[in-house]
Parts: sequence; C-alpha cells; structure tokens
Amino acid sequence: MDENKQKVLTLLCYIMMRVIAVIILGFSIYLIIVEKIDELESRYFMIAFYSLLLLGASFLPSIIKHRWKIDIPEFMELLFIAFCIGSLFIGEIVGVYRMNSWWDGLMHTLSGSLIAIFAFSFLRMLNESADIGKKFSPLFVVFLVFCIASTVGVIWEIIEYCADYFTGSNMQRYFNDATGMDFIGQEALRDTMLDFILNSVGAATVCIIGYIDLRVKKTLIRSPRRFNTNK
Repeated sequence: MDENKQKVLTLLCYIMMRVIAVIILGFSIYLIIVEKIDELESRYFMIAFYSLLLLGASFLPSIIKHRWKIDIPEFMELLFIAFCIGSLFIGEIVGVYRMNSWWDGLMHTLSGSLIAIFAFSFLRMLNESADIGKKFSPLFVVFLVFCIASTVGVIWEIIEYCADYFTGSNMQRYFNDATGMDFIGQEALRDTMLDFILNSVGAATVCIIGYIDLRVKKTLIRSPRRFNTNK
C-alpha cells in the first residue's frame, strides 16, 4: 500500500473512532438523564468516561504532530488506533473484558509492546538528530524503553484504581462480576499483577527485537521524522 493510501486509511480510521465515541457518549448521557436506574448508573458513567477517552485518544497523534513537529509513521498510527478500539471500545464499552478474561491479557501485552515501539522510534529519532552530540548505546536505549513502557503501565493501573474508587467500577477485577462479592487476598491482586507482568512481557519482547535491530543496524522499528520547518 502506497503512502497516500495509508494516509487516507488512517484518516478514515480516526473519523470512525470519533463517530463511534460521540454516538456512544451521547447515548450514555441520554441513559444517565432519562433512565435513572441506580443499579446501572455507574455503568453508564463508565461508558461515558471511556467514550471521552476514546475521543481524546483520536486527537492525541495530531497534537503530537503539531506540537513537536513530528511526522509519525502511518503504521504506528494504525497500531495505535487498533489498540484504542480493542481496549476502550471492544474491551470496556462492549464488555469483552468481563466476558473473556484473556482479552484483557492480550490488550495489556499489546499495550506494552506498542508503547515500547513508540519509545524505540522516538529514541532512534533523537539518536539520529544532529542536535544530539553523543549517541545513546543500544543497551541504554533498551533500558530506557523498558522503563518508559513499564511506567506507562503503572500509570494506567493508577487510573484504573481511581476509576474503581470513585465510580464503583471493576476495572481492576477486585470483585466477582457475577456474584458482586469481593475477592480476598492474592485473588484480589491477581488482575493487577497479571497486567503488570503481561505489560512487561510485551515491552521486553520489543526490547529484545529492538536491541538486535540496533546492534545489526537494521530498521525493523522505523523512527518518526521531524517536519522540515524551513520550507
């Protein structure tokens, strides 16, 4: 697929994300105002919250492009869109996370991998920049990438905890959805710890591939490019 077709496909995907987010946000607000069912109110609020996240995520790459004058490769944007749809829409709004626990594990593994790919790409761009006097060593790049991916995973778990605390949701799977009973002991920590582990596995996998890529001077992980502002 040539570059122009990729750009058109990416634009259509962003439009689809925004349309889905706006429709679901409007419908959830309608249900909150009209239905007024106490048992479902927290669920409607969570759907509205995830719709806002999905809508905001659709503008994030554009903000990065214009704020830092960076041209993000199309394949990265398509990966980002696929993850947002899979995690926020299919996983949370549709509810696949509650029906299939493996989907949550898959998304966390992919998120660790995706964040690591982004981190590798931007560090490669910095490494190739004329503004950087000294090149980063491959080992340092790998360490930094893994730290970035792991930190983002921690931040997301904090967001999940706050959402559960303030809305009564079950993002961290600390109670049984079927019975409503709280898990006890390690069972209550299982989902959070598994998320950390799978996020780290995804990040470590990309780090290994990226380290080999840096050592043999290949370009499996493409770097973004800065826009030429002198034109």
